[in-house]
Amino acid sequence: MAKKAGASETLTGTDQLAAQVKQLTAGKGVDIIFDPVGGSLFASALRAAAQNAQLISIGFASGKLPEVAMNIVLVKNLTIHGFFFGQYTGWTPADERIMHAAMMSNVMEVLFRWVKEKKLNPDVQKVFSLDQVPEAIETLHGRSVTGKLAVKID
Repeated sequence: MAKKAGASETLTGTDQLAAQVKQLTAGKGVDIIFDPVGGSLFASALRAAAQNAQLISIGFASGKLPEVAMNIVLVKNLTIHGFFFGQYTGWTPADERIMHAAMMSNVMEVLFRWVKEKKLNPDVQKVFSLDQVPEAIETLHGRSVTGKLAVKID
């Protein structure tokens, strides 16, 4: 799926990730890491990072919080960014949506325009009706899809 979307290389999230990255980058590592998985994959990402790289953590899909090896962060002079999208969508104790409404409106306008212009092509593999939400969740948990699932609300 990543190759179809334009990736020049694809790797699996194994304990050999850092070695694979180093091989592909002539020993340098990568400059930017986008991590929605967390857990042990984050540790591999740290090792795959180039000197002065930036890591962006956006979630913990693995179900496990990452542990940060600060010695690697220090020696490689890494920058780690956290990004919590829930802050913009009301998933905080103090609902902050109104503070971010204008910016989010602009972001969504751009994203929808990019979909219309085919710059973004979300790979919706299956559409469920609202009464099929439990089946949709089970499909996600079963990891039997690589694209997106959608729920159609009439």
